[in-house]
Amino acid sequence: MKEPIKQRRTLLTAAAAGAALLAGCSSDSGEGTNTQTPEVETLDPRTDDDSSEQTDSDPQEEQNMTSTAEETGQTETPEPSIQFNAELNSITKCGTTCREIDYTIQNTGRAAAEGVTARIRVRTGGEQVYNEAQSIDNIPSRAQKSGIVHEIDVGIGGGSKIKSNDGEVTLFLEPEASNGAAETFSFERTLDV
Repeated sequence: MKEPIKQRRTLLTAAAAGAALLAGCSSDSGEGTNTQTPEVETLDPRTDDDSSEQTDSDPQEEQNMTSTAEETGQTETPEPSIQFNAELNSITKCGTTCREIDYTIQNTGRAAAEGVTARIRVRTGGEQVYNEAQSIDNIPSRAQKSGIVHEIDVGIGGGSKIKSNDGEVTLFLEPEASNGAAETFSFERTLDV
């Protein structure tokens, strides 16, 4: 903050000295006017004497130069995060106890999600009838993987539980990155049984 003030003083001193030298000069060849050069204080930029420091600088300019995070309301930049969103696009019948799901996983965060897996669980009537994980690979920041297909076969026991619950199921998609960032999304559906 002291350097701009010193630079300003040095420039003002140089300008005043230059004006004083040129004051008695004339471009014609006659005798010059006899004027006395005003006395100008010369500052030595090598010294750091705060006693001669001027305080007539522009306060707005100084405020702009010394703006801090506290003055601007900014806080420390948070670490990039991973945030997931999931969509269940479709459920298609692929057999008596089999359904094929098509889903999308989005990484809405500012960091890439690496080594992503999606755990897929199906519950009906309060009981879990399916639980498997599927590898999805990496999802860059603010990107998505769509058209992910997974085949769910609940078997005869799971199929009869779904049928006795009038085909009502809750499907859970749980994307998880290798660093531990994870979220759970639930979708309630009624299947043809």
